[in-house]
Amino acid sequence: MQDLSHHIQTAVRERFPDSVYTAIGGWVFLRHINPAIISPELVDLEMPEDSRKALVMISKVSQVIFIPTRADCCLSATSSLEQ
Repeated sequence: MQDLSHHIQTAVRERFPDSVYTAIGGWVFLRHINPAIISPELVDLEMPEDSRKALVMISKVSQVIFIPTRADCCLSATSSLEQ
């Protein structure tokens, strides 16, 4: 995991030097944390079947919060200009 993080860091730093931590954090979240939220049985957790929909919603909301998109960056730039 450390080698892959280093590879992501060097690849992203060349093109987007300000987005290194966002790229690594997004990779960790999307490849490790998000699958554990959506499918807890993969990490040996037992959950009631009716909680699946709630887990998917939690995953979607946390993805929007933790991984900024280009639209989020544009919105924050626009809101700072208005102030």
